Amino acid sequence: MSDAAVDRARLDAHAEAVLRAWDMVPEGVVRRVAAARVGSAVAHCFPAADDDALMVITDVFTWLTAFDDHYERAGVRTSLAVARLVASLERPDGVPHPVGVGSAVAAFAAVRARCRAVLGPEQDDRLADALRGYFLAVLWEQSAPGADTDTFFAMRRHLSFGRVLPVLVEVATGHAVPPGLLRAPSMRVLRDRFADVVALFNDLASAAWETEHAAGPPDAVPANTLALLRAEHPGIGAEEARTRVRAMLAHASAEVELRYEELHRSTTEAGRAHLDGLRDFLAGLLTLRMPDRYATPAR
Repeated sequence: MSDAAVDRARLDAHAEAVLRAWDMVPEGVVRRVAAARVGSAVAHCFPAADDDALMVITDVFTWLTAFDDHYERAGVRTSLAVARLVASLERPDGVPHPVGVGSAVAAFAAVRARCRAVLGPEQDDRLADALRGYFLAVLWEQSAPGADTDTFFAMRRHLSFGRVLPVLVEVATGHAVPPGLLRAPSMRVLRDRFADVVALFNDLASAAWETEHAAGPPDAVPANTLALLRAEHPGIGAEEARTRVRAMLAHASAEVELRYEELHRSTTEAGRAHLDGLRDFLAGLLTLRMPDRYATPAR
């Protein structure tokens, strides 16, 4: 077995171990997250990260994946958890108020502490903002039926972790994004298309599973681009919807590459490291096996 394979196996074992130690989700969710091989996926998508960075990123992804799986469209239970999680983000020390804190919130505080140990204050603020956006999107997902297309895509970028990932790229590369690069109009477009690629890839991988296991009313439309297309255009079948989403994915990927080339020529070394990290992540994602998670029975 290669060193890389050993490292990935160790990261997978770490992800399952911390999730069990957190005791934040039922056993069925633990099995699904373990089947996703989160640690291997992190190593595949963040090739510039050293061992310490891989551990931090694996913890973040493990928590997010478990929370997303267990709390998706869970009504009042989700709303209460999100309220407590956002409250913990508002506290200067990141430690949640002890009253009413569940295991998911306590685990979140532990993960945030690990992130703060490797991020500067401005990076940590960006991560907190991205997490707030994700929590907002989780609440939005509960009312996804009836959403217009623009709203759907704006929220989908958050829901797919597409706004959290760029900060994790900073963890992986060890470089903060230069402020000038963050403010560049082309960078804003690149980050939107980056998040779109992540969301569309996930939608292609998860569509069949989500249709079969979707929670909520029988007529609810899963928060998935394929489901939205078929709801808006009743005449198209599942395969045509997949073809259209693949075309959208190719278009978004091409725009990321275009903006990457433009920005890479004009930014600093730290900026180039960040752009390379974003590109590396997408290259890893698009060659990642995801069926294992979506072949695992729900709960």
